[in-house]
Parts: sequence; structure tokens; C-alpha cells
Amino acid sequence: MKGMRGIVAVGAALACVGLAPAQASASDVIGEVWGSSGGIGCTLSGGTYSQSAPTGNEYKAPYDGVLTSWTNSGTFFGLKLKVTRLGAASSFTVVASSDLRGEGTYPVRIPIRQGDVLGASVSANSFSECAGYTDSTALRAAGDLAPGTTVSGTPENVLLPIEAVIERDVDNDGYGDETQDQCPSSATTQGPCPLPTVLGQTFAPAPSGGATADYVVVNQIGFPTAAQQDGVITGWQYAAGSYSGAGAIRLKMFRPLGLNDYRVVGADQPRTPASNVLNSWPVRIPVRQGDRIGIHTTGPPVASNASDANNRYAVLAGDLATGSSATFTPSGGTGRRMNVAATLEADADGDGFGDTSQDKCPTNPNTQGTCPPPSPPPPSPPPQPSAECLKAREGLDDAKQKLKKAKSKLAMAEGKKRKKKARKKVKKAKAKVKKANAAVAEAC
Repeated sequence: MKGMRGIVAVGAALACVGLAPAQASASDVIGEVWGSSGGIGCTLSGGTYSQSAPTGNEYKAPYDGVLTSWTNSGTFFGLKLKVTRLGAASSFTVVASSDLRGEGTYPVRIPIRQGDVLGASVSANSFSECAGYTDSTALRAAGDLAPGTTVSGTPENVLLPIEAVIERDVDNDGYGDETQDQCPSSATTQGPCPLPTVLGQTFAPAPSGGATADYVVVNQIGFPTAAQQDGVITGWQYAAGSYSGAGAIRLKMFRPLGLNDYRVVGADQPRTPASNVLNSWPVRIPVRQGDRIGIHTTGPPVASNASDANNRYAVLAGDLATGSSATFTPSGGTGRRMNVAATLEADADGDGFGDTSQDKCPTNPNTQGTCPPPSPPPPSPPPQPSAECLKAREGLDDAKQKLKKAKSKLAMAEGKKRKKKARKKVKKAKAKVKKANAAVAEAC
């Protein structure tokens, strides 16, 4: 709506109704759009515009980040979104450009620096509800200027009906941390963070203690607070300040059930932190994708002093038992960072032990020690004889049978002549057996 000044904080608006973005950073909207009744119609001269001095919403990036979508609400024949960088006097540089688009909202991925200004290029005689206030100024230069071009612009009373969503880019990988990057803490991937990874953040907390309560870390800028995949929490950390009061803390893991409802899915035992050091404790809590880190305190401080609408938590007085669920109270727009971090490891075999530090055999759920040696392979079947070998063996068997018959006839022979003849047949049969053995040796 016209006349609403500043930057629209999408994350804060969600928090007000109890809805939180899934990623680690809130987004903001820069620029301004309106319907057919919102602007004053005008015919543009055409060229490239930089919205240097708007009236109403801010067109300038409030921080380094990435534009993840943009909207053209005017009645242009078509325009290109431009990211411009203001220079001395009336000069500006085009640093990025979208494709030519008509009226509508479009996804985009354009890195932008703090202070960069939205602009657009349009064709000559384009008609738009473009001028809302006579004190809105845009610098214009002729032509569709390419990125890298620096020009001296001419001031015109124009308010471009464009807006864009800007998201933080903590790891500087060129992807918006809320909708385009599932791992905003690592520039090496935009999918789920490789495991092991750290959820949450530790820092020196406020010096004063707090009441007994459970805290769910809903959003912490630049740090994942929910498990990107199923795994096991294997350790957690808490940075203690100079607080010397009584009480203890313990890690809790929460499963979102919708809106502000959470279930405790696991918790460590109560721990008494040492002062002025980073405290670390081992733990073993199986978690599912989406489970959130949290902390319970009976006194030690767990929050930062400074508030930031983009850091959000939910709180419940008391100590909710594991397996129980309840409705928590969201922090709204005055969120503080929560002083708790935990290590998430993979669990490939689903045995409830972290594969990096707790399980020496991540492929076998029956053991966490050294993997047992693999079973020896079954013995190979004996090789099958060739046809030549089989034929040679048949010949040997035949020769042996004939030798046996010859010996039998020799034993039964009577008379000198018959015995002599039988001996010759035995000798001949033995020669054939010898020859058959040689054939088997060669063929087999």
C-alpha cells in the first residue's frame, strides 16, 4: 500500500501469527507494488531507471543478500528488473539484470549488496501506474543497459511499481538462505548439510539467570537449528559466562507438531556448567529430519542480551517430559539468540549411534564395535571337463576294459601256443592303456 514506509519484514510477520520459516534466516521485501487504483498513470520515456529516491517503501537493499523473487505490478508491455549501484552525483551502475517479463511475480537468484537499489529497463512509450508522488525520483538513462555499465542519469519523477524479496546469504554461495539454500552454513552445498554438522550457536550469554523453562530454537540467523536429515545428536555445547547462581541446564530435542506445538523427543541429563568456559557433553539422542534443537534451564542464562526480530524461539514454563507435547509461546519480534549447539551425525544403519564418533561399524546395526570380518566366499565349483577331455577319458576306460579281458584270457589259456598268443594280446592292451593315459593328460 502506498504511504507505508520502510522495509517489510516477512519473517517478523510470520512470527506474529506463530509461523516460522523453515530455514535459518528471515527475508525482507524492498520496493513497492500497487493495483490499478494505487498509482498515477504515465507514459515513460523508455530506458533504464534506478529508483534513487522513492516515496514510500524502501527500494534499497538493507544488507548483503540474494534477491529470490520479484514482482512487476505495472501495465508495462514488459520490463527487466535491474539491480543498480548509485555513484557520485546522478551516476549509477547496473550490476545485474533479469530477463524481460510482463506483469507478475517471478523467481530469480540475483546477489545484491547492502545499499544497492532496485531499478528497471522499459521500452519507449510504455504505460504504467508509475508515479505515486511528485517527490519520488528515479534516475534514467537511454537504452537497456547491460550489467557493468556506468552512466550519468537524468532525474525523473517516477516511482516504479516493482518489488523484490531479499534473503540473507550467510555463506556467500549466491543462494538465498531461506528458500534456495538448505545448508546456509556451508558454501559447498545447497542441499542438506553434510553430516556431521552443528546445529545452533554458542556465545557468552546474558549475565542474569532465568526462570525454569524449556526453549525451542526456531530461527537463528546463519545457523541451522533443525536436523536436515535423520541422524543422532552425539554431543552438545553451552558457553558459560560469569553467572554464579544455582541451577542446571540440559539439551532437549523438539519435534514440531504444527503452529506452536512441540513434542520432546529426547533430552540429556541435567548438567551444571563451569563458569567462563565452553562446556561440552556427550549425548546420544536419535532424531528425525525437522527436529529442532532446544535447551532447558533451571537458572543459568541461555539467551543473548540483544534482540533481533530475525532470531526467534518458543518458550514453555516448566520442564516438559520426553514424549510429552505442549503449546509454546513464540518470542515474536523481540527474539534473542539461544546459547546452545549440538552435533548431528549420520546413522546409516539406524542403530541409534552416530556414525562418526559412536559407531565403528556404521553398516551393521548389530554391533557398534569393529565390523566383523566378512564371511569367506563359498568354494568355487570344480571346472567342467571339455568335450575332448571326456572323449579321452572314455577311450582310457575302454582301453582298461580290454586290458582286463586280455589278462583274464591269459589266465585261462592252456597250452604253450595259446598262452603265447594271450601274452601278446595283454602286451598290446597295455600299450593302448598307456597311449590312452597320455591322451587324457593332454586333453584334461
